Amino acid sequence: MAFLRGINVGRAKRSGMSDVRHVFSSCGYADVRTVINSGNVIFSASSRLTARSVKAIEDALQKQTGISSRILVLDRDELRAVVKGNTLLRHMTDEARMMVTLMFPGVNARSVAPPAAESIAPDRLHATQRAVYTWLPDGLMHSRIPAEYWRGFKDATTQRNWRTLAKLLALME
Repeated sequence: MAFLRGINVGRAKRSGMSDVRHVFSSCGYADVRTVINSGNVIFSASSRLTARSVKAIEDALQKQTGISSRILVLDRDELRAVVKGNTLLRHMTDEARMMVTLMFPGVNARSVAPPAAESIAPDRLHATQRAVYTWLPDGLMHSRIPAEYWRGFKDATTQRNWRTLAKLLALME
């Protein structure tokens, strides 16, 4: 499973998913399919992807589409662990308002000090090593989590809502 950072979010980095599928196929991956229009790619590989393999996909994406995007790859077990790690599910009333921010390799989500719970209420935040889970009852645009918190991760994250992650995992099972 590949998560392309920042694809088709706002007006920047716009790409058709057929172009993205072609990039993965041209890099030798099989059973390539995209899910939703926001850079989620399910594919088969003969072995676990290395950092070099991921860089080759990023380079091919740049060369073939003109789009520069970091790519995070998780296998089924890794994605399943991320889904299981969400301790905020008891608060969720709308899957679109439960966000999961995934960390790129080498970044620990606990490395940035979270804001005090009382300062972000009613929002909630829980960090594990691989992800930051946020329940945002008023929606992402009205989040009380300070931008400074997210800037602490620089560009080493990509975010999806719970509905998308659950759908991706179901398709991989």
